[in-house]
Amino acid sequence: MRITDERSATTPLLVYLVHERGNRWFNASKRFVPTMLPANVRVMLRSVTTEDLIVAASTGLPTIVVWEADRAGLGEWVGQFTRLASTLSPVFPVVATSDLTSSERLALLELGVRAFVARPEELPRLAVAIRAALTRSGGAD
Repeated sequence: MRITDERSATTPLLVYLVHERGNRWFNASKRFVPTMLPANVRVMLRSVTTEDLIVAASTGLPTIVVWEADRAGLGEWVGQFTRLASTLSPVFPVVATSDLTSSERLALLELGVRAFVARPEELPRLAVAIRAALTRSGGAD
């Protein structure tokens, strides 16, 4: 998978990846993400497979990953997340889940997960945290 953008190199670019089994989170992201970011930030929104996720998150650009996870596949998910966390991109990982316990969520926070959402309608509540992460990474003014 290649992430390219031919538009102006002077406008900040954010890579926004969605990894899920269906398309619920991707469709919600298409709806909500444009309203969550500063007007001067361009977004490359992609739905990715597990295989493409590591490559897509290794662009060196600020990256948000909305990653669907559940208790049944948590062990495999942690392994994949650990590989992602070792990439060079400034990554803001968001876990989309509704069935993890408080202990499991705390453990994932210690690994670097930045936020949890249970329903797609909750994505806009991440706007302030995402803007702050973009500012810290130099991706937005």
